[in-house]
Amino acid sequence: MEKELQKLINETKKDKSYKPRTKHFNPDGTPKYTNCLFLETSHYLLQHAHNPVNWYPWTADVFDKAKELNRPILLSIGYSTCHWCHVMEEESFENEEIAEYLNKNYLAIKVDREERPDLDAVYMNVVTAITGRGGWPMTVWLTAEQKPFYGGTYFPAKKSYQSPGFLDILQSLNGFYHNKASEMKENSESIIQHIKNNSLIPPSENFPDYQTIEKAIAYYKNNADLNHGGQKTAPKFPSHIPKKLLLRAYDKNQDPEILKIVNITLEKMVNGGLYDQIGGGFHRYATDEKWLIPHFEKMLYNNSLLAIDYLEAYQLTKNPPYKKIVEEILKYIKRDMTSEDGVFFAAEDADTLNQEGKLEEGYFYTWEIAEIKNILSPKNAEIFIKYYTMTEAGNFEGRNILNITKSPAKIAKEFNITSQELENIIEETKEILYKKRKEKPAPLLDNKIITSWNALAISAYAKAGFVLNNQDYVKIAEKALSFILDNLFIDQKLYHTYQDGKAKHIAYLDDYAFLIESLLNTYEASHKIQYLEKAIELEEILAQSYEDKIGGFFLNGTENEKLIAQDKPYYDSATPSGNSIHILNLLKLKDFTGSLKYEKRAVKAMEYFAKIMQSSPALVPEMLNALFYYLEENKQIVIAFPETSKKEITKFLNPLREKFIPHKIIMLTEVGEKNNQQIALFKDKVLIDNKVTAYLCVGNTCKLGTVDSQEFLKNF
Repeated sequence: MEKELQKLINETKKDKSYKPRTKHFNPDGTPKYTNCLFLETSHYLLQHAHNPVNWYPWTADVFDKAKELNRPILLSIGYSTCHWCHVMEEESFENEEIAEYLNKNYLAIKVDREERPDLDAVYMNVVTAITGRGGWPMTVWLTAEQKPFYGGTYFPAKKSYQSPGFLDILQSLNGFYHNKASEMKENSESIIQHIKNNSLIPPSENFPDYQTIEKAIAYYKNNADLNHGGQKTAPKFPSHIPKKLLLRAYDKNQDPEILKIVNITLEKMVNGGLYDQIGGGFHRYATDEKWLIPHFEKMLYNNSLLAIDYLEAYQLTKNPPYKKIVEEILKYIKRDMTSEDGVFFAAEDADTLNQEGKLEEGYFYTWEIAEIKNILSPKNAEIFIKYYTMTEAGNFEGRNILNITKSPAKIAKEFNITSQELENIIEETKEILYKKRKEKPAPLLDNKIITSWNALAISAYAKAGFVLNNQDYVKIAEKALSFILDNLFIDQKLYHTYQDGKAKHIAYLDDYAFLIESLLNTYEASHKIQYLEKAIELEEILAQSYEDKIGGFFLNGTENEKLIAQDKPYYDSATPSGNSIHILNLLKLKDFTGSLKYEKRAVKAMEYFAKIMQSSPALVPEMLNALFYYLEENKQIVIAFPETSKKEITKFLNPLREKFIPHKIIMLTEVGEKNNQQIALFKDKVLIDNKVTAYLCVGNTCKLGTVDSQEFLKNF
């Protein structure tokens, strides 16, 4: 490794375009320090490649070396767009005194949580058990056997009245490791046993029912912020109010309070600083109750999930602004987060260079009034400043995060213009400012390709393509799917990430579950049978490698690295859990294929997680969506068309696009097409008078087909 590293260092010295991220340089301008992370492809690991800390990636060799040297291990886990990860790097990992102590007394390992969600999950459970909370950067002290004996999140470099400094903690824990070895080992075993015990879910005597869903809805009602949307507490994450579950509950019981919660949340989020008013797309979360001040990083998964939230809300409410936001999110992803190959990048950083050339959180997205007046015409500048609530003092470190606090109608009236004229001016000025903003140093783009996150984006484009009848969106979904299947599905193995031409890390549960979901969504949008067939193929691999015989699915499969604990994720956080998504996949595969084996396994998984659903339903809203699907009388819609013509399909499909029908699948079949005969629902579907014929099946019963679209649509 040392020879390979030195060769790469020498080559890079010749490349004048290479700009290492460090404050330590030699007189010739080359970085003073280089460690083994220089050989990695992860942006996060490369950010630390020139720290004075002698970082290693997570490999078996490092643990062997720790045993040989009898040293503890410092494990640091984060991600490339994490603001506080950057802060801890600047304060501690670029500090030569701290680095010298670390290098002499520890072996230091850096992990990109987006590359290794399994390590992140296991050691986040450790940190949560020790401190009662989690987050990034995550900092854990380990033995050479990978066993933790202490942990936390961000540690300040210098001692304060609240806590000791990072160097003090390093020294104290190093002493604990060597001088109190038996106590340290006992402490370590206690932590491991605690997280293993916490992972055990007690059995439930009863299968969850509608009361379980109603309990979750009651929780969200009681905790909803009816002034600002979301939940009452700050910080606010978009996922804290599960819009999909609430929309399904409203569709069933027509409770106006539920719809009010969803509408307020969707409207306030998009009017606040959480939303990039100029470029589109959402930041990760807001630090305040008004959604005004975000953590400015933008994540692919966040925007993909929110696009679906707004899309479903548009279907249900027919509110045009929701459709506009869907289009703006997807435009943002296509423009700023998509490779030439049509696959999607992971994230954009929160920190960007300011006018002094220093990294500053949110600088790229914030504005001063003087800037606006210098760029726009006087009249348009005045309207823009008023529309986006700008002030001379600003609302964020002397600058303005754009946000909307007045209705467009009031603004239009104030300037004596029509609402349409105001909309035209705002759209025109946004385009001008977007181009001007592009002249600033852009946020770092993490161009890592993550299978699970790409699958979420594919689902967003596929669903939007169907609902909005936009074939361009469907083509984007298909192109991304093609890349994933061609480059990350190799020799019947799915991989988790792709970067610099390399597929890395055997896939995790989320990769399989989300990808299967995206294949089913793309099948419904494109009606191409190969996507359903590929979903079935991937599900067979998942079942063999990830399924637990007693129910549910492990995060790691049989070919992933074995860790100190086996995680079976169920908690829906910023992204849904793989178990939640795959239970619904199985239920839909049962409807698509007619095979009861899928439903039996879905039920077995829900039986395993029943106690969690019943006792803490707000932790598992996506799993409750699957339960909802199971409890409802699902509709299977089959539209059969003649070999010679598809023209009349639209009279059935277009009205279905407009309707919010959450518990359904839609399938098209060309009568006589040989490869369709393996699908149970397609059998015996004949044409009436050789015309496009629609069938509705509920449960195991299908109604007679009809060529009358108006008559057919009375069923919905």
